[in-house]
Amino acid sequence: MITPDAPGGSSGGGAPRLLKAMVMTDFGQLTMHELPYPEPPPGGAVVQVLANGVCGSDWALFSGEQRRPGGKPPAFPMIPGHEPVARVVEITDEARRRWNVEAGDRIVIETKATCGVCPGCAGEGACANPMIYSLRGLDDGSGLWGALAEYMTLVGGSNIDRKSTRLN
Repeated sequence: MITPDAPGGSSGGGAPRLLKAMVMTDFGQLTMHELPYPEPPPGGAVVQVLANGVCGSDWALFSGEQRRPGGKPPAFPMIPGHEPVARVVEITDEARRRWNVEAGDRIVIETKATCGVCPGCAGEGACANPMIYSLRGLDDGSGLWGALAEYMTLVGGSNIDRKSTRLN
């Protein structure tokens, strides 16, 4: 795993530091929380969020007008934000090869990640079990699945695009 001087986790030396995240605890309720810095998930990465777009679906989710696919309610508490620009902080060797990015690269992350095991992922259509950033709860893995946080985790099935450092 590529692990530069990360602000916590395995290379931070000592106890992991805390990071700040806006947590949606119910419809219309966002509060600042401190959460532990995560380890990269298998085949994934940890990124530092540089910016996040806010779109109409964010407002619809916040106001209670939108649900998760299938009409399910959101998995409160959760971290919203699904349009991030980020910098790779820690990355597994598998993710580095698949995405062709290195620690320090600036990336844009697509909203949905694929499961990698269903018939759709095997080339027979769309993924049947996509992971949608910002719609997973804090109790799922690291919980850092939304971009309204200083850092977030990326699963191996994420779709990312590397961006030039010359772009402002």
